[in-house]
Amino acid sequence: QMRLDFTLTLPGMFEVNSIQALAQEYNVDLLTKIIFSFTSDILLSPLSLPRSLLEPWINELLEQVSIQSMRELLLQLKTRPTFEEQWPDRYRHGLLKGKQRLLKLESIRPSPVNIQSILDRRPEVGKWFCGIS
Repeated sequence: QMRLDFTLTLPGMFEVNSIQALAQEYNVDLLTKIIFSFTSDILLSPLSLPRSLLEPWINELLEQVSIQSMRELLLQLKTRPTFEEQWPDRYRHGLLKGKQRLLKLESIRPSPVNIQSILDRRPEVGKWFCGIS
């Protein structure tokens, strides 16, 4: 038996529909979870986004997602506190630290695809990331 094991990250938000289509194409179960985020500097987590950017995106995805495990994960994201809500005193510092870490990793392994180019696929999210300073 085969099962797809999908860990949702911020860049992975762009691939929710593709992962669902893959699971349906191969008629396999889809196990879904979200990236661990114990501190406010884990910028690869969707919860690093402000609620004003996260919730509309989730709502759009929910209109298209039919696999129950993915729907449940997205619905959970709507009720979980964002980093800004969970760590209001450390949020801005965490964003900056996380962005610096991502950019450092990108400088080590340069590629034409980077976090900014991925997030720019949703302009308001790209603008948010670009504005972290």
